[in-house]
This record gives sequence, structure tokens and C-alpha cells, in this order.
Amino acid sequence: MEEKLYKRKFIRLPKVLELTTLGKSTIYEMIQNGNFPRALKLGAPQKNTNAIDSRANFWIESEVISWLDSKIAERKKVLAQKPASSIDSEGIERGLV
Repeated sequence: MEEKLYKRKFIRLPKVLELTTLGKSTIYEMIQNGNFPRALKLGAPQKNTNAIDSRANFWIESEVISWLDSKIAERKKVLAQKPASSIDSEGIERGLV
């Protein structure tokens, strides 16, 4: 399998929310449960107001993208095991009600 290379970049919560389309509380709950990449804090407490705020959370973009890729792979695996009749033309699983 070809390894995907991403620029190593720190991203803030708004970008994480945009990439995942998940809510803030969902992201933090998933982190607590070990199901989402942990945020990191850059720097130490600063007196300099121009320094990076050490209270701010940052994520490594490639870790978030890898998490997304893993969710897509899980979905493909599950869909491959389902009978074709339960999946519509858009790839959405239709259950019986």
C-alpha cells in the first residue's frame, strides 16, 4: 500500500471540526475514550503576549487525516461484508424498518 504523505502542519480546533464535521464535545469525548488523536499544547507558559498561547490545543493535521482515512477504510470493510441488496446506489446501507 502506498503511504500517503501530508505536510506536517499544526491545526486548531476550527480546522479539526471542519475536516471531521464532528462537534467540539464529540471530538473531546472521543479523545477521552482514546478514539481520536490527542491534541497537544505548544510552548510553555509565556509572559510575552506575542508568544504562542500555551493553553491552546493544536492537532497534527496528518494524524487527523489518517484518522479520517481509517474511518473510510472501516466503512469499506463493513460494506464489503454486507449483501449488495442492503446497499443503495449511493453506497448507503438501508436497513429494514
